[in-house]
Amino acid sequence: LGAANRDEAQFADGDTFDPARFRDDPGRQFTAAGRILPFGAGMHYCAGSQLVRVEMRRGLNALMDRVDHAEFAYGTPETVGFLLRSPASVEVVLSPAG
Repeated sequence: LGAANRDEAQFADGDTFDPARFRDDPGRQFTAAGRILPFGAGMHYCAGSQLVRVEMRRGLNALMDRVDHAEFAYGTPETVGFLLRSPASVEVVLSPAG
């Protein structure tokens, strides 16, 4: 699990945060043939994954309706951890929409 989505044969520079990495085909993780498996596949497929997609889309859309610009407060945060690699915290600066 610690190496998930970080296979250098599949992803160039897997340790670098790149929000546009999957922009070309964002739905591919929701099929059993997907190259990335954030929610698992087959019998291990997360039953709540579709709800998460809806909640994230609605929540981010509501936030971005109120924000003109968002950026990291202190540069890109360092990822930590072995199984679930993520920043310990993420501080952002939000500029309100006009």
